[in-house]
Amino acid sequence: MRRSPVYRTVKKAMTNGNNYPLRIAFVLMLALAACSSGQESTGSESHFLTCQHDRDCNEGSCEDGYCELDGERILRADEDRSVATQQNDQQDSGAPRAGAPVELEQCANAFLSDAGNIGPMIQPADIVFAIDTSGTMKEELGFIQDNMNQFSQQIVDSGIDVHVIVIASPFDPESPIPENLGICIDAPLGSGDCPNDDNLPAYLHVPRHVPGYNGLNAIIDTYDQWSTNLRPEASKSIVVVSDDNASYPPNDSAAAFTTNLQALDPEMWANWTFSGIFAARECEATSNIGTTYIDLVVQTGGVGGELCDQEFQPVFDRLAEQIVTGSGQEIACE
Repeated sequence: MRRSPVYRTVKKAMTNGNNYPLRIAFVLMLALAACSSGQESTGSESHFLTCQHDRDCNEGSCEDGYCELDGERILRADEDRSVATQQNDQQDSGAPRAGAPVELEQCANAFLSDAGNIGPMIQPADIVFAIDTSGTMKEELGFIQDNMNQFSQQIVDSGIDVHVIVIASPFDPESPIPENLGICIDAPLGSGDCPNDDNLPAYLHVPRHVPGYNGLNAIIDTYDQWSTNLRPEASKSIVVVSDDNASYPPNDSAAAFTTNLQALDPEMWANWTFSGIFAARECEATSNIGTTYIDLVVQTGGVGGELCDQEFQPVFDRLAEQIVTGSGQEIACE
C-alpha cells in the first residue's frame, strides 16, 4: 500500500522521542488532519500522472505513486483529462466509487490501529449467534460452551477485531432447576462469571431462551439489546445452532427473515452471511430438518454444518476461516 508523506511524518513521530502521551496526541492530530485532507482532495488527484517506478514518468521521478518534477506533481496528458472528468462526474453524482475515502473517525483508526502501531485498519467482524437452548440440545450446548474461545481466537489471531454476540439462555450454576441448560463463556472471550458472562466490547450475552422453532424470531425480537455492539464498518455473520427448523411466524422463511433483518437497518445489513449447525437429514439427534436455515446458507453463501454428524469442530473451523477470508481486508484511507 502506498504511504503518504503525512503517514511517514506520523510514523516518525511514533518512533522518536520519549514523551509517549505527547506523541500519541500529536499522532492523533496528524491522523485526523491527513484523513480530512484526503477526503477533500480525492477527486482532484485523478488529474495527476500516476506511477509505480521512475521509468513510468517521461520526466521527473516517481514519488508516492505520482510523477513529480521539481517537487510538483505532473498533470496527466490532455487526452486523459476526459477520463478524469468522467471519474469526477461519477463521484459528484453520488455513485459509489472503488477506493472512496472512509469516514473521518474510521480513517483516523486506520493510522492508529493500536497505541503503538500505525498501519491500515483491518476490517473487523461482528458475529451474532442464536443458540437453541431447548432440552434436546444438552450435548450441543456443552460443545459450544467449551469451544467458543478457540473459535474466536482463530479469528483474533488473524489480526481481526471480533465482536461476538450470543443470544441464548444463560447458564446459572445456582439454579434450582435440575436441567438448567444455558450458555456461559469462560475467559478470555467471556468473563466466566456465570450467569453474567459479558465481556464488552468483545463479547455480549443476550439472555433469551431460544426454542429451535423460534430462532430467527429471537434474533429480530432482541435487536435493540445487541445492535449497539455492531460496527458499521465490520463484516456481519449470523450463526444459528439448533436441532429444529425456524417454523414459527413471522420469520419462518429465508425471504421473510431477510426482509425483516434489513428493515432494522438497511445500511448495516446490506451485506451479511448466514451460517449454522442444523439437520439437513433425519436422524435421532434432531427434531426437524432445518429447511429455512438451509435456504439462508445457500442464499448468503454461508457455512452449513450437519448436526446429525455430531462433529462440530470442523464446522467451527470452516466458519472461522470464512469470516477471516470475508473480513481481513485493509480499509483504505488514501
